[in-house]
Amino acid sequence: MAAPRTPHPDPDDSREEGGVLHRAAERLGLNAAKGWAGDFGRFWWALLALNLRKSLFVAGRRKGRCPCQNPSDSGKAWETGCDAVAGWSEPSRFARVCPKLRQLEGGQWRCSADAAAVRPFWGRAAGYLGGAAASGYLGATLAAFLFLRLVGYPVHYGSIAWPGAWHQIREARGRYFFAKAEDALSGHNPGPAMLWLAQSYELDPANYSAGRILAQLLESAGSDYTNRLYRRLLNDHPEERTATSQAWFGALLTHGDFATIENLAREQIALDPPHAGAWLNALLVASRRTGNTQILFQVAGNPALPPWVRRTCSCEAQLKGAGREETLRVLTQPVPPSEAAPYVLYHRIDRLLAAGLAGEALVQFNRVRGRFDTRDRLTLELDTYASLGWTSFLNDTVDQVLASSLGAPLIELLAGHLIRHPNPALLNQVCSVLEKRPLPPEPESASAYASLYCAAGAAEDWGNLARLAAQLQRVTGAPCPSLSIMEAYFRGECRTKPLDRYLLALPILPIEIDYALFNFADRRLTAPTPAATAARPTITAP
Repeated sequence: MAAPRTPHPDPDDSREEGGVLHRAAERLGLNAAKGWAGDFGRFWWALLALNLRKSLFVAGRRKGRCPCQNPSDSGKAWETGCDAVAGWSEPSRFARVCPKLRQLEGGQWRCSADAAAVRPFWGRAAGYLGGAAASGYLGATLAAFLFLRLVGYPVHYGSIAWPGAWHQIREARGRYFFAKAEDALSGHNPGPAMLWLAQSYELDPANYSAGRILAQLLESAGSDYTNRLYRRLLNDHPEERTATSQAWFGALLTHGDFATIENLAREQIALDPPHAGAWLNALLVASRRTGNTQILFQVAGNPALPPWVRRTCSCEAQLKGAGREETLRVLTQPVPPSEAAPYVLYHRIDRLLAAGLAGEALVQFNRVRGRFDTRDRLTLELDTYASLGWTSFLNDTVDQVLASSLGAPLIELLAGHLIRHPNPALLNQVCSVLEKRPLPPEPESASAYASLYCAAGAAEDWGNLARLAAQLQRVTGAPCPSLSIMEAYFRGECRTKPLDRYLLALPILPIEIDYALFNFADRRLTAPTPAATAARPTITAP
């Protein structure tokens, strides 16, 4: 008789059994996760709610029902169940809220304290809540730090973690936008650079460079916003006041905003003593164009200012509307030695020349010529000779200048003289020497060539104008389309536009050249027609 055969397990049965176990395990895991999540939420609620109820129970001298023990039990220790743990998935977790819950050998959970001894555990609550808050704060600050670093902000973790350093986050953002602005400027994209700089300076007003560069980029607009920006830089960065005020003055002069120049110069005379002479000169130039005599009297009556400043402003105010005799009396009256500063003497000679009193100007100049530095002495000497018509003296002086070691300052000085006193022959002499001994290719040289370019335009010397334009392009290494705008001005093609509209095309011009060009513009507007022009008498040189 054959042995009975052992039946083989049905593969479908094993798969079904494995599937059931797998689903059971999944359900168990899911239930465990749900239980943990539920207990987690109950834990935080119990830390506050249960301890609060216990505190009220204790405050009420433990009268009435105990807030956590089962009311049906005796209320004695180890015999009373915990009503507060009902609904918890795992009662052992409740012990973190109240350590009085203990498990007996039989597995039952009982309160180990009598009802009369029930009390809150605020220390535990504070520890858990404080730890959770600290962990949450740490996680949040780390997340913020990583996010800001990924964006590119150069921020440190301490700036985020410590509330007292949160202002450094704004500063870091400001540095980030400033770096983007520098990249845009290096790529010759001024539009995006201005946007980045504006954001950088608003976020970090302490970044002087951001505000200064933004102001310079906006100078061409000449808006009130630019003036407010410069004013803010002056107030927020007093240590940079000299550089800021000079930059602002250059922008105001280019736009012909002489009313604002008056106020700025009046402030700087008192706040910038080393440059008081230059600021006084700016104030006088501006007041002549605005006709504002009141500001001169205000400065002259300010006892806090040096006597020579007050005397000069008083003298300038007296010259407003004065006739020839009165002008001569005011400008030749004796000056006390304590008030005879170089600028006082320079002002007297300059105003004598402007009033057509060149002979008296020469007398005054010869008396005090040793009081001036080389630049002021040459300026007055050349202007005096030109006003007197002493061509030989003028040519000899220019020859001596050209024979010396030429540099950008000397070329600018000669250019300023040739704008105030156009002289094609003398201009051609300077240009010829400059072609043989060109200036080196550097920014200062570009300013000098641009100044001489304007002198050629004032003399209507179109040949030298074209040659100087080529030399300027050689020095800068790039085309200069703005030169055609200035050429149009000198050719008189757009006489209805004020000079400041054209000066914007050549921001590299020095201040003295801007002064000379405004005087040239005034002469052009008041120049008589050729038919009515009479020959000017000259004084023969001794």
